[in-house]
Amino acid sequence: AIGNSSTVINLLTQVIIGITIGGGVLCLVAACILWHFFATYSLPVWLGFAVVVSFFGTLGDLFESTFKRCLNIKDSGKILPGHGGILDRFDSAMMAVPATYVYFMVVDIVNSL
Repeated sequence: AIGNSSTVINLLTQVIIGITIGGGVLCLVAACILWHFFATYSLPVWLGFAVVVSFFGTLGDLFESTFKRCLNIKDSGKILPGHGGILDRFDSAMMAVPATYVYFMVVDIVNSL
């Protein structure tokens, strides 16, 4: 029963959910630290930043994984074989960076009203 594929899938699902939640909590802690050193924005703005980075970073990772799965490829390149390729190192940033830019633009517009 230990080698059962449904058991392995359930375990992996639990680990992935735990890592995602842990990453979100780490983003919130990092936002509090950033707020402490860079008080140009309020704490709620920094916490919103953490939510945006965590959400869109996860979305970018899922999008890139789905893209590779649809193309039936394991690695997106040969530079880092066995690690998903070089694209796996930047997939989260490809969604999180533009979303963060838009978030802070909206925050600046709202603050200027």
